[in-house]
Amino acid sequence: MIDFSSFLASIMKNFTQKREIIGQHREHDWGVSTAQMFDTDNPYETAIKHPSYHDGEIIIVEEYATREQAERGHQKWLAIMRAPMLPATLEDVSTAGIAKFGKQIEAFPKHMVFERKKA
Repeated sequence: MIDFSSFLASIMKNFTQKREIIGQHREHDWGVSTAQMFDTDNPYETAIKHPSYHDGEIIIVEEYATREQAERGHQKWLAIMRAPMLPATLEDVSTAGIAKFGKQIEAFPKHMVFERKKA
C-alpha cells in the first residue's frame, strides 16, 4: 500500500529538484527523453512521445540504475524510434509514484502496452 503523504512528497521532489538530463531528442512530431527522476524505483528513465502510440502521450519505456545505463538506453531508444519500421507495441514500465498509485486503485491497468496505430 502506498502512503499518500510520501507519494505527494516524491512527486513534489520531481518538480522542485533539478534533474539531470541525459539526452533529449525531438524530431518532427516525436521525441525521446532520458532524465534523472526522484520518484521511481531507479534513478533514470527514458520516455517516448510519438503520435503513433497512446494518442501521443508520454510512455516510459525503460528505467536504469546508473547514468551509464541511461546513456546507452537513450541511444538504443533513439535508434529504435528512427528505424524504418516502428515497434508494434510500446510498454509503459514506469515505477513512478503516480503509476504505482494508479495501479493500486485500479485506475491504470497492471500492464500498459500500447499498440502502434495503423497508418
